[in-house]
Amino acid sequence: KDLWAVVQVELGLRIVDNERKLVYSGDPGGSIQEFDNTITTRLGVLGVDTKWGSLTWGKQISPYYNVASLTDELSAFGGEASGAFNLGDGSISATGRASYSSQYNNKFGPIEISLQLQHRTLTENNKKFSDSYVGSVVYESDFGFTCGFAYAKVLDGVEQPTILQPKKGDEAGVVGAAFKNKHFQFGAVYSVAHNHDEDGSGVDTNAVFFDNYGIELFAEYTLNKIWAAYAGYNYL
Repeated sequence: KDLWAVVQVELGLRIVDNERKLVYSGDPGGSIQEFDNTITTRLGVLGVDTKWGSLTWGKQISPYYNVASLTDELSAFGGEASGAFNLGDGSISATGRASYSSQYNNKFGPIEISLQLQHRTLTENNKKFSDSYVGSVVYESDFGFTCGFAYAKVLDGVEQPTILQPKKGDEAGVVGAAFKNKHFQFGAVYSVAHNHDEDGSGVDTNAVFFDNYGIELFAEYTLNKIWAAYAGYNYL
């Protein structure tokens, strides 16, 4: 009872794309290089969960998202200003669904600590031990209040990255808080980043990266089991 296996797989199915063709590939990387694939790899995790915490490896939800998720509740447009899903799905910067990552998670009462290292060979600046690191601390109370902070830093970035490479100096931090009870939910997130987001050209190798801060707000009121009203605000 003190040792459990952890297995998680999440796939995306794209039946029709903009080029009107079906493509299958085993490429395990981020969403940018999988753009035309019929089947995409959203998550793929293996690991163990023990009384000393869990240790997992694969493409998994980053500790950064443990905080950014506090406001990512909208049916659309959620997570746009937190920096979690930059460059597609956040796999390259390790802030969203981080590829090739090792992760340790443990809870100490109401506090959860998460640490992540990313191991890959994307650029000539590969590090011997880890090519990025991410950490988060989240406090969750018994009465519905949650708060936390997270930090992510890329170590193998290059000055002029291609679509599959991180930018040199890429780092991001986020703080957030949320409250939720039976009828009401509210969350707020503030992020600051350096060379983390780009100007929207995406697949263009001449994309311009910039420094930024972002604010996300989310509120929801549940009337009953059928009706609820919610609103969100993103500023980047």
